[in-house]
Amino acid sequence: MEQLSRSPSRYVAILVNQMSNRENQIYDLLVKHTPLKGKNVVQRLKIYKCLKPVVSMAKVHVQNVVVLDNPSNFSNPFQFEITFECLEDLQEDLEWKIIYVGSAESETYDQVLDTVYVGPVPEGRHMFVFQAEPPQPSKIPVADAVGVTVVLLTCSYRGQEFIRVGYYVNNEYGDAELKENPPAVPQFDKLMRNILATNPRVTRFKVDWDDTNKSGTTKGEQVVESDGHQKMDASLMESMDVM
Repeated sequence: MEQLSRSPSRYVAILVNQMSNRENQIYDLLVKHTPLKGKNVVQRLKIYKCLKPVVSMAKVHVQNVVVLDNPSNFSNPFQFEITFECLEDLQEDLEWKIIYVGSAESETYDQVLDTVYVGPVPEGRHMFVFQAEPPQPSKIPVADAVGVTVVLLTCSYRGQEFIRVGYYVNNEYGDAELKENPPAVPQFDKLMRNILATNPRVTRFKVDWDDTNKSGTTKGEQVVESDGHQKMDASLMESMDVM
């Protein structure tokens, strides 16, 4: 396990036992962030230990995600160029979301920055740019405005989330003086956002693609987690990478 330093100019790995409590929460939240509602922080950071491969045939494979306009000002939109392959025609839309985690303490501060529906999707390879406005500063706790947090890119089919890609995000002042003496009230217009695009964390869920279970199969199903250093999905071609 590794964690990122607070400096956007030099992300370095440090041992878990050297992390602060908040840094541990951020790390676990990035890898273990659960879609289930009403969970407290302990439940949200529950460690899943199921490492067997998912045996269901996924109909959509996310092949590549490129983080655009990065680093950037905090007030600039998030932009992700997404490439995915559909193995057969889909009868319904794919639902994509960008979620900004405002605090590791509670999902109350999570902000869904945007939701887009892509479809109908024919068989083949597809690419689009997903852009979303930045989070609303008023909804971010003052203590969590500066430093490391998480942004999540998710995709669902028929209301079932089947993949989640998480990135570390470091918000820090670009001005040296503000770095040394950060103001009590965050100045969001002076913050720089740096997404660690080279090290996404990928979680895949087994879902019912044919909708034989109307209630969905995400809850209680097997979860597979990947460091995602070079590829999004273990079943994808070895030539693809994540940037």
